[in-house]
Amino acid sequence: MTQVITYLVVSPLAGFVVAGLFMTALFNVFARWRPAPLNRVFRFLQMLTAAFVSYSHGSNDAQKSMAAMTLALIATGHATKFAPPAWVIVLAATAIAFGTYAGGWRIIRTLGWRIYKLDPATGMGAQLMGATVIQVATQLGFPVSTTHVITGSVMGAGAPRQLTAIKWGVGANIVAAWLVTIPAAAVVAWIAYAILHTAGL
Repeated sequence: MTQVITYLVVSPLAGFVVAGLFMTALFNVFARWRPAPLNRVFRFLQMLTAAFVSYSHGSNDAQKSMAAMTLALIATGHATKFAPPAWVIVLAATAIAFGTYAGGWRIIRTLGWRIYKLDPATGMGAQLMGATVIQVATQLGFPVSTTHVITGSVMGAGAPRQLTAIKWGVGANIVAAWLVTIPAAAVVAWIAYAILHTAGL
């Protein structure tokens, strides 16, 4: 549990630092280039980095969902080894896809406009560095949250240009929501278990 909480705390900081360093280097390299052609290139690259974020999201966050479902199957005697069946993998992927479809626009609006108004360069940088951090964590077996990493990456991408342009208050509200989510989920799970256990299910 301590390890999980540690990575949840470290992951947005990692996204912030890596994205900040990347954008600082990018601004220095292209400082004398004309903005218009660069924006066209970065808009195209954003499509590729968005796909990279999507892939990274599934490679890390989906693993946690599949692990929880597989543990439930083992606990109830429906599975004997810790290996998710194919239907669990499909179910986890479907749940994440529908979750992104249902609430993705609100997340994009908050991260892309309310925290910092991203342009093609900072949008590409935040996506690329965020996805890279998630991929490194996945390869090392570290459980991180895509939302945590990308939020840190967005703020890090905007920091080299103008610190005052970042809406730090919005970021603080997001962190407060993160802090409430874990104990709230634990309470809901405990209540659900108590009800089912009382009912003999």
